[in-house]
Amino acid sequence: MKKKRLKKKYIIIVIVAVILLLVLLFFLFGDNFLKLETKSKKTTEVEYATKDFKYPKVTCKYLGIDKSKNIKRLNNIDLKKVGKQDIKYSCKTLTFKKDIKVKYDVVDKVAPEMKLKGDKSLTIYVGEKYVDKGVTATDNVDGDISKKVVVEGTVNTKKEGKTEITYTITDSSGNKTTLKRTVTVKKRPVNGPRYSGGGSSMGCGEAGVIYLTFDDGPNGLYTPVILDALKKHGVKATFFVTMAGPDSMIKREYNEGHAVALHTASHDYGYIYSSSANYWADLNKVSARVERLTGKKSMLMRFPGGVSNTISRHYKNGIMSQLAKEVEDKGYTYFDWNISSGDAGGTTDPNQEYRNVVNSLSKSRGNVILMHDIKKHTSLAIDSIIKYGKDNGYQFKVLTSDVICHQGINN
Repeated sequence: MKKKRLKKKYIIIVIVAVILLLVLLFFLFGDNFLKLETKSKKTTEVEYATKDFKYPKVTCKYLGIDKSKNIKRLNNIDLKKVGKQDIKYSCKTLTFKKDIKVKYDVVDKVAPEMKLKGDKSLTIYVGEKYVDKGVTATDNVDGDISKKVVVEGTVNTKKEGKTEITYTITDSSGNKTTLKRTVTVKKRPVNGPRYSGGGSSMGCGEAGVIYLTFDDGPNGLYTPVILDALKKHGVKATFFVTMAGPDSMIKREYNEGHAVALHTASHDYGYIYSSSANYWADLNKVSARVERLTGKKSMLMRFPGGVSNTISRHYKNGIMSQLAKEVEDKGYTYFDWNISSGDAGGTTDPNQEYRNVVNSLSKSRGNVILMHDIKKHTSLAIDSIIKYGKDNGYQFKVLTSDVICHQGINN
């Protein structure tokens, strides 16, 4: 009987020992049955300040039972801080706890923004002093970094030529932006190539060359007719455009090799000639249209009424003298004309318009002809004008910055 009691006691002790051992093992190794996992990569790249960031999916299981509701995110990612960051997660069940880190690298891939102070292209005369206006540079991470801009290029004002000034800025993440400015140095024009208003026959380009120019367009009806005639004869012209007409006409002018130049957005004398600010607001508007449609900024322009107009006196004394200097200082080339077709009011007869032009042509000088592609009679006269020019040995060219055709300034 005594032996049976001892045996039973030993069994109880063994059972208790096993239980204690199991409990000990449970506490020592039970957390191995708790799994906290994510499918994220070792390190995930995230764009700086992105609005599309989503926290990763993290799962927690204990002995195969989903315990994800017990997950806690211990910190947040700072998307306004470039560099490596860890997001910590914790899952606790019973007395067991697991932690993991999800690694992120916040990167800045946005290049700095840089803006030119002053114009992209400008012209100065030999001997003048050139002072570069510089640029401003800002970065989404670094803020104002204008002082770190690297400038390359030196303008030699002692001789004619073109210089490209290059501005480069690199942010703290290695993103780079480059801008360029073209500075043209040329000899100051002498009085010889110019002519005074009122029909003088001096200057205006190469001798024996006809420069067909059309103001106030495009026009959906008559510009296509004029373009067809130019194409038929293989002749190029210069179009001083406004905000009128279809965009497709300006695109066609450019694509067919014609010069697309600037005239005015409003053609409102009272507005544009009342102040320099108004004039530039008007010109910049039509300039933006041309650049949008052609991909290039035009630096050729014509003042409404020509630089010799006197109507501007009604709005501001001296405005034409001021504007003529300003456009040249900004690198633009302005053009007047030395032959008027009379299509703006002198005649509506295509035959008379033809005679007005051909009777004024001269082989001893350049011939810049003023016409308007918004006039039906011009669209009817242009074919005969071109044919006359070709039959009589004239060349046809577009206006460029090398051509000077300036009337006398009267205000």
